[in-house]
Amino acid sequence: MAAIELIAEEDSKLSCGSSVDRISPLPPEIKDRIAHFLPLQDAIKASSLSIHWRHHWLHRRDLVLDQSFFYAWAKFRSTTLSEAGAHEYLNIVCSVLRCHIGSIRKFVLYVPDWLGIDFDFITPWIQILSDKSVQEFCLIQELHAYHMEFPWYMFSCVRFDHLTHLALINFRFPYDLRLPWDFPSLISLQLHVHIHVALCDWQPDSFKLLISKCPLLETLDLKVGQAQSSLSIQAPKLQNLCLYGRFSRLCLEETEQVKTLSLQASLDDSHDTWMEFFNCLPQLEKLILGNTFWEVEYLIFDDNMMVDQDCYLCHLKFAKLSCSMRSSRILLPLGKLILASSPVLEALSFEAEVPVDEVLNIEQEVSRYYRASANVKITVKYRKA
Repeated sequence: MAAIELIAEEDSKLSCGSSVDRISPLPPEIKDRIAHFLPLQDAIKASSLSIHWRHHWLHRRDLVLDQSFFYAWAKFRSTTLSEAGAHEYLNIVCSVLRCHIGSIRKFVLYVPDWLGIDFDFITPWIQILSDKSVQEFCLIQELHAYHMEFPWYMFSCVRFDHLTHLALINFRFPYDLRLPWDFPSLISLQLHVHIHVALCDWQPDSFKLLISKCPLLETLDLKVGQAQSSLSIQAPKLQNLCLYGRFSRLCLEETEQVKTLSLQASLDDSHDTWMEFFNCLPQLEKLILGNTFWEVEYLIFDDNMMVDQDCYLCHLKFAKLSCSMRSSRILLPLGKLILASSPVLEALSFEAEVPVDEVLNIEQEVSRYYRASANVKITVKYRKA
């Protein structure tokens, strides 16, 4: 508790110059609402303004110790990024968790690079979060050249039956993932991870195993850096899928409920594989294809490609296609295919890094395409490289 009181100490004089306490008489629900919108460091400081607010922050259900919290502490303490500073910062986080009263809905922790290369410090906190039935857990490592491996063994020690949202940002994915039990309530999974270049020892089914442990998963945001990876997704309740990276193989199983797809991903294979990929998404309503999607040497959508009557994008309402100048040659054929395959399409947007005078030519070309939907609105936007 003493570590936290240091944060409020700086502002303790603010209440000394006024004899009128204007905030204590506020109804409890108003004070709860005010505290909810205050950043955690400001809520702690507010405890010095009124005796009635002294321990109010201890009941906050959202504990956001993000990058702004870390830098606010570092600025206040004027500390150097040293071993002593790391120890003090960890004491602050530990005090926040141990002093907290009640359940925790959301816990966000920013991990600065200088804390070290392992996660021994976080192991005791996992039990606290589990005991407090945490629903949203977000762990963010400082973006740096070296990525620490996330210690999945921590999820082997305790269960997270109430966890609905899990986000792990800028970590290295483990070679051999082992999870003894499911995440029975998890509906959202965000992984921005790196895979070590030496793929010979990596288990390609690790992602599939993790996703299979989330039977209620509805949203998957997966960003894979540094290496070409094989990816297999089996998620019967998945509705929102966002992929970023370069994949040697991509397989969807039981994903017929996906409604929103955002791809910043390339696949080292022919266009036939991509067509099979889209055929696995019969309920798709929103499609976003970014620059990386087009970075495949053999990705070709030609005018002779037949549209399978049974594989229409029957529910597609919105599509956005973005590409660089180098990929613009295949942008229009795919747009043509989408227009011919989407009877309820409402909007199709092209964004290309082409000369400004080419925009009119693209608009004229697109205007001649057959449209399965009579109500579709088409826009062509020029984008600087």
